[in-house]
Amino acid sequence: MVIGVLGLAGFALSASLRRVSAHPPRGDPAPVPIQSLGCARVGSDAWSPLPGVEYTGALLLDLPASDRATLSLIIGDSIPLDLEAASATGRYPYRRERLRRGPGVGVPPDLWLEGGDPWDLPRELTRITFDARPDQAETIELSLGRRGPRVLARLGGYDVSVRTRVCAATRLIDRTLADAPFSVVPSESKYFATGWYAEDARGDGLDRRWMREHGAMLIPSARDGEVVVTLRASPPVTPPGREEPLLSLRVNDLYDAVTVPMSPGVRDYEWTLPSAAWVAGINELLFSVSRTPMPGDTGGRILGLALERLTVISTPRATER
Repeated sequence: MVIGVLGLAGFALSASLRRVSAHPPRGDPAPVPIQSLGCARVGSDAWSPLPGVEYTGALLLDLPASDRATLSLIIGDSIPLDLEAASATGRYPYRRERLRRGPGVGVPPDLWLEGGDPWDLPRELTRITFDARPDQAETIELSLGRRGPRVLARLGGYDVSVRTRVCAATRLIDRTLADAPFSVVPSESKYFATGWYAEDARGDGLDRRWMREHGAMLIPSARDGEVVVTLRASPPVTPPGREEPLLSLRVNDLYDAVTVPMSPGVRDYEWTLPSAAWVAGINELLFSVSRTPMPGDTGGRILGLALERLTVISTPRATER
């Protein structure tokens, strides 16, 4: 990204979420203990924000055994989120409800008290509820769909003395980004968050993954600093007489890249991200397109672009040049 505008940081897990500030050594990072990324204690007496829980795009939820109790979360963001929950035995079911915005509609004040305005809420608000199992405790990994939406959590049906942990998940903290290119191809599902369809394997070595209007990717890095991002992608076929869509990139919900027009066919789109935009930890790349074809032209799917490869390479620090 050659030019960008620093904006306000977007929706966070809580006001007190902290950014990773250490610069780990290069090479493969050691496993990161969950505790080092932060955990919050949650009870049934009130909705709880998640202070001290790091941005990783996913949470680990400890759900104590009970025959009638629940764990609920309210999750808010600017776009609809693709949420996925799994335990050691596979997908974990949950109930989902979309909430209305504004005062007096059941949204806890904790979600807007920081700004002081009950209308200062994320556009998309969702409550999800997990039922405890009567015979065993569960640890659930909840993929949030983005790096750091606003999240509140609360137990229900347990004794008021019961507290449980909600922690940052470490699933993506297993690779490093040094000066060598870090590439993601369509088959590597764990790096694709909200807004992506399943891999489109074509059998000719040119697999792709289609994005809807918005698509978030979560990229781990062992260091901060300037990086170059290259997206190899193509737009859907544009009907005659219509302009090609515009492609935008927002990084960690605080840095806006230059918006570029897309061209027909597969092309490379490149941005240089300044050091202030890239962190040591999990980074979010949120791609958006200005226009998508009508669903009737795409088999009922909303198609924004087809990704063939994402490459990120860090540039040497000034002291290393």
